[in-house]
Amino acid sequence: MINLAPDPDAAPTLTLLVPGRNEERHIGGLLDDLARQPFVQRMGKRFEVIVIDDGSTDRMAEVASSKAPAFSNLRVLRLEQNVGKGRALQRALGEATGDIIGFVDGDHTFELSAIERFYDEIRAGADLAVGNRRASATVFHLHPDTIPYIHLRAFVGERFNDLVRLLTKLTLLDTQCGFKFFRREAARVAFSRMRVGGFVFDLELLLTANAAGYRIVPLPVALNYKNPEPLAEVFTMSQSVSLAFARVIVNQLAGHYRP
Repeated sequence: MINLAPDPDAAPTLTLLVPGRNEERHIGGLLDDLARQPFVQRMGKRFEVIVIDDGSTDRMAEVASSKAPAFSNLRVLRLEQNVGKGRALQRALGEATGDIIGFVDGDHTFELSAIERFYDEIRAGADLAVGNRRASATVFHLHPDTIPYIHLRAFVGERFNDLVRLLTKLTLLDTQCGFKFFRREAARVAFSRMRVGGFVFDLELLLTANAAGYRIVPLPVALNYKNPEPLAEVFTMSQSVSLAFARVIVNQLAGHYRP
């Protein structure tokens, strides 16, 4: 990764990584929304966006590239093969130049006004600022058709995090939220120990950060769910997560997440 020597009197630079696969329908709206954010406009050239197309078969990369004129610094990293969100972020990290590095899911579920708050939390001394969908101040905007899916997904997610707190030293209520920001060195360390990837890469990042003694601050987020998903998807995902989670626990016992 590139080592910067920033002006101590200047605001830290920020790189926002936006991973996605086959998000042609959503990436344009996300980037339009991002370009309208007052914080992004104030940051100007100190704000870098890297969209990561993780082996898409649609026009996600082309749509993202078409939004470049709205930003001082937007690039698209196109991966020929689908490697999963964690591995895609790991590859993009080597391209990031920011003092602070964050990522947000490319499906435009999260309200982007929170970026400034997460950035400020890192500036104030946190090593990681992570979204917490179970925080009392978190807001969900739901289309009625999405309610059954969201309730089931929330239930499964809560049970997963119950197991995380039981079997690891983490005390976070939500390890899997796709809205996380890092001090640059903390990002480098956290991603360097990823072994399983897949659905549990967030957990691996947090286990490594916790073992390194980094300060992790959970923050509320706001989310918009507009498109219903099949309930069967939750069960399919749960099976994959269970197997991956077991591998993470074995790795943790073996000390693989110690920096």
